[in-house]
Amino acid sequence: MDVIAPQIKRDSGYLRIEKAGYRRGDNAEMGTISFVDDIDFEKAAKPEKEDK
Repeated sequence: MDVIAPQIKRDSGYLRIEKAGYRRGDNAEMGTISFVDDIDFEKAAKPEKEDK
């Protein structure tokens, strides 16, 4: 949350949920979930350098 939350500039409506059809085998309904805004997930992988 420390990486993603500061990048979101909305009060609500952060996610987009779309139907993706039915799963083969048990016929369960599936969907995809994605952020509406562009989120830079690479910030989480790169630790910030501290000035000494």
